[in-house]
Amino acid sequence: MKTQQAYGLTGAGASLRRSVSLLFVLWSLTFHADAEGEHLRGELALHDPSTIVKCDGNYWVFATGRGIVSRYSPDLVEWRTGPPVFNQPPAWTTNSVAGHRGRFWAPDVIHDNGRYLLYYSVSTWGSRNSAIGLATNPTLNPSSPGYQWQDRGVVIRSSESDDFNATDPSVMQDAGGRLWLAFGSFWSGIKLVELDPKTGLRLSTNAPLQTLAWKDAIEAPCLHRHGDSYYLFVNWGLCCHGTNSTYNIRVGRSANVLGPYLDQDGVDLARGGGTLVLQTHGYRVGPGHAGILDQGPTTWFSYHFYDARSHGTAMLDLQPLRWNSNGWPEVVAPAADSIAPKPLYRDPVYDGAADPVVVWNPHLKRWWMFYTNRRANLLGLSGVTWVHGTRIGIAESADDGATWKYTGTADIELPVEIGGTEPTHWAPEVFTGPDGTHHMFLSLVPGVFEDWNHPRTIVHLTSVDLRKWSRPQPLKLASDRVIDACVLRLPNGTWRLWYNNERDRKSIYYADSPDLVTWQDRGKAVGDQAGEGPKVFRWRNLYWMVTDVWRGLAVYRSDDAVKWTRQPANLVEKPGHGTDDEVKGGHPDVVVSGNRVFLFYFTHPGRRGADERKDGYEQRRSSIQVVELELNGQSLTCDRDRPTRIQLLPPFP
Repeated sequence: MKTQQAYGLTGAGASLRRSVSLLFVLWSLTFHADAEGEHLRGELALHDPSTIVKCDGNYWVFATGRGIVSRYSPDLVEWRTGPPVFNQPPAWTTNSVAGHRGRFWAPDVIHDNGRYLLYYSVSTWGSRNSAIGLATNPTLNPSSPGYQWQDRGVVIRSSESDDFNATDPSVMQDAGGRLWLAFGSFWSGIKLVELDPKTGLRLSTNAPLQTLAWKDAIEAPCLHRHGDSYYLFVNWGLCCHGTNSTYNIRVGRSANVLGPYLDQDGVDLARGGGTLVLQTHGYRVGPGHAGILDQGPTTWFSYHFYDARSHGTAMLDLQPLRWNSNGWPEVVAPAADSIAPKPLYRDPVYDGAADPVVVWNPHLKRWWMFYTNRRANLLGLSGVTWVHGTRIGIAESADDGATWKYTGTADIELPVEIGGTEPTHWAPEVFTGPDGTHHMFLSLVPGVFEDWNHPRTIVHLTSVDLRKWSRPQPLKLASDRVIDACVLRLPNGTWRLWYNNERDRKSIYYADSPDLVTWQDRGKAVGDQAGEGPKVFRWRNLYWMVTDVWRGLAVYRSDDAVKWTRQPANLVEKPGHGTDDEVKGGHPDVVVSGNRVFLFYFTHPGRRGADERKDGYEQRRSSIQVVELELNGQSLTCDRDRPTRIQLLPPFP
């Protein structure tokens, strides 16, 4: 948070600016935002968000506001309002800082030694008469019997005679377990003090302050340790002016927590250096107050921005953070949606891409598409041998799903006793488990055949890199002719698999498992019509199933993933007008990306008009397409002729 004296404002002009800025922040923090961001929902209006921490299954963030405001989320997507830290401001805060009335600025929080340490700023506009306080709590769960915030008093204070300002705390634990607090706003810049790990307070009140960074307009430090290095993120520019805010986030790196922190050009942050990390982008104006959350394979960068769509309301946002080959952080800037081409993808080897499944590759930080690679362009193959002998193709997208490039085939290990000497691979289901293991449920035909009358089974394989697959285990399901697996984790932590039982008029069956290894078949899930390629997903508090019924895609909805209700209209049944999209669509995959949903499907472009029933290359080749789904009343709909603006976001943990 800024102090207006640092802007060079004095007298009536400064008072007016302070009043306007204060009213703006007050209004921003009471604004209710519903689905304002592409991938976050709920109560997002926040200023100066803390580092995000987790407690009892929920993520928590604290921010500027009366009593210190809080938000929590079970999934980093849907955010709700939590209780304030203080119902009444601690007495010392109003006694020590003249004019302070219980609005605390820019908190930060860390979990250490079985408790949560929350540091907060006590100040007023246009003053260096400031302090950083500490409150502790054994839990952040308000329902826990031990939940109780205890104020521990002053950590460090500043006065008008000091050349620094004790606001904007950032707490971090170094590689040796020592606690450090960075802080500061304007004047002589960002400072560092060591904390006592037992009390959380300053280790020595006589120790000199270490200067880490300086600029004429600098504040909001964020200290972070990654690998063997320490990183200092800071804000340059001015906050709290809505869409006129000039905040931008800079970074420096050091091998020592005490510094010096150098930018990529070797300039010390204490001498005005700083490599740009994030700046105004589209409607996200003045990003500030960085925080970093390491969550499994993904690192998230939290901050606030001023939303130009909502009159400059300060909003919480999260974006993926990557570390480049030189060890520098790169925020994946919120990109404008790209328009997906038609077709989205054609296989360059056999031109028979079908049955797509789209997954995030956490190792390459890119999206991968697995698909059945039918041998459409091999002429002279009799019967249906062209759809046998197939391998699973892989395409890759480096631009959030807009364009795709062939990257080879999946390396699948199948012994002869399972796959035969000429195995056929169909319709993979691929996902990543909670422990980071990748799983594939593959439809397997043990040979190459001219007709459809042969056994098929579903085989479970695992992988550590999404490329090489091993440890095959055939599933014992309802019959010897089962294909097209879809797997979803249920709220109780168990797993459910849906599949096509071809022996029962191609009905959709399901099975349950506690561990993805042992399965109990539960019988028929949907049997009102024949179908294949089921895809089940959860969206808008309902379960949805989409199946290929050869007249487009049938849609069912359910409250419990057991009893299903079919909607009247099919998806992509009516031909579109785009290239390779002038026929019905088949075999779906669905990606839920934040609060948006994208349907991937394949087409046989040559199967139309007078040539529909021919069996040449044009009728055999296939293309992958994508369209965004919408909820219209109680039904899913899509417009395949409207440009699809796609941005697939990396999955939240």
